[in-house]
Amino acid sequence: MKNNLQLHIVSFSIPYPANYGGVIDVFHKLRLLKQANVKVHLHCFQYDRNPASILEQYCNTVKYYPRKGGIKALLSSKPYIVASRINETLRNNLERDDFPILFEGLHCLGNIPSNERHLLYRESNIEHDYYRALAKADKSIWKGIYYRSEANKLEAYESRIALCKDILTVNNADAHYFAEKFPLSKSSYIPSFHANDEVNILEGRGNYVLVHGNWLVEENKVYLDYFLKHIAAEIDAPIKIAGRFIPEKTSSMYAYIKNIQWINNPDEQTMRALIQQAQVHFLYTEQATGLKLKLLNVLHLGRHVVLNSKMLAGTDLEEACHVANQPTAQIEQIKQLMQQDFTSKDSEKRTVQLSNFNNHSNIQKLIKLL
Repeated sequence: MKNNLQLHIVSFSIPYPANYGGVIDVFHKLRLLKQANVKVHLHCFQYDRNPASILEQYCNTVKYYPRKGGIKALLSSKPYIVASRINETLRNNLERDDFPILFEGLHCLGNIPSNERHLLYRESNIEHDYYRALAKADKSIWKGIYYRSEANKLEAYESRIALCKDILTVNNADAHYFAEKFPLSKSSYIPSFHANDEVNILEGRGNYVLVHGNWLVEENKVYLDYFLKHIAAEIDAPIKIAGRFIPEKTSSMYAYIKNIQWINNPDEQTMRALIQQAQVHFLYTEQATGLKLKLLNVLHLGRHVVLNSKMLAGTDLEEACHVANQPTAQIEQIKQLMQQDFTSKDSEKRTVQLSNFNNHSNIQKLIKLL
């Protein structure tokens, strides 16, 4: 490995607490780069989170910049997620040296410095596809208009990625997309970094089905609604629904399903225990975009996983899961797996199946690009 490596990372948000997809990838990347003796200079936008002193354990320097939203950013020809993060102070700070710069998401590409640099782009989604999927999922007319407008702006702005020498993608499908669209840049498949450096699954059998997520996220609202409408009433076993901001209206509407336990805003330790002790995990999405960090977490910690094929987009993890796309098949799979022990051999298989998602080998792939 190269000695005395230093790297700027520009993050769309403060990456702690690491409790949703994009910031999970950023936070654990910082943790692993520190272990590999890479000196990181972190720049992050502050708008809905407080400065986090823990980041100083992993970074040589940490700087915060205000995100400037409002009507000016909304009416800009640039995407709102970009226009609200353009910051002259950040750009000046980046121009003080010649270290490589890793931009986390299209959000941050409005801050490319003027001096010649090795630029790397980390994608979590093909952003315009993600926003068009949000437009379809959201029932609000005005939000739908916003998401479609933003998708068009994001698709146009995507050309800026061509300024980056390296593109780091979270799944194989996205790697092919960027390789075709930006042939002069190098596209590398480096899956999202995550909390689990090894598989740690309890052997034996649990007694409940777990459904969990951040219920403020539109994609997860669709997931919860699907499970409650099509699956929950057909399951005799206990069901635990856990996560951030469980909608009170939803829990009241389905109060007649007596085997559901609602667990609102569990802390990290409680959530980990819920995942490890569950017998079956049910996952579902209608958006085949990015890499589902929830899936990686469950596969490293949890027993049997039932999901639809869109959850697996670009991952090659079919053998680690039980894929079913229709409610009848999903219910049948859950019922069968509630009776099936998870063994040490199952854990060994899971470790092999997750080999492409090993944090330590993937951080070395990133370091070799610097």
